[in-house]
Amino acid sequence: MRLKNKASQKKDPPRWKFTRRILSSSAGFTLMELLTVMTIILVLSTVAINFYSNFVQRARETSVIVFLRYVHKAEMEHQVNEDNYTDKFVDLENLGSIPDRLGRTITKVGVAKRILEDYAITLQKLPDNKWAARAEPVNMSTELRWFYIDETGVSRFENGKTASKNSPKL
Repeated sequence: MRLKNKASQKKDPPRWKFTRRILSSSAGFTLMELLTVMTIILVLSTVAINFYSNFVQRARETSVIVFLRYVHKAEMEHQVNEDNYTDKFVDLENLGSIPDRLGRTITKVGVAKRILEDYAITLQKLPDNKWAARAEPVNMSTELRWFYIDETGVSRFENGKTASKNSPKL
């Protein structure tokens, strides 16, 4: 009787043997599973890159708009000091109201033009003691926004073409 009880009692195999059997029986991932995961990663990275490039472009535009507002402030100071506006950035820079750097270095091109964040900023003196500043993409892209500010201090923009005093406000 004792032998019968011993035979009927079956011992469980050690846990490590069970784990080894499961791992050795699996062959890995199938090609379809790998392709599915790679497709998901590709779609997510495409969306992320698109959002990032839009974010970078908006940051560039914001930097240009801030610079145009500095130009407006400097023109107002020049008007108070000299009783007229100027079309030379040098005159405004001498007042100390326009920074030399705004995120990136501002490239000086002549006396009435500066380049910041791939935008060419041009300063113009208009009749009747008025002025205007325009920021246009250096590559003249029709997909980007173009900016305008004048003595009123209102920033305006156009999509893909030169902005003017009749353009929509920001």
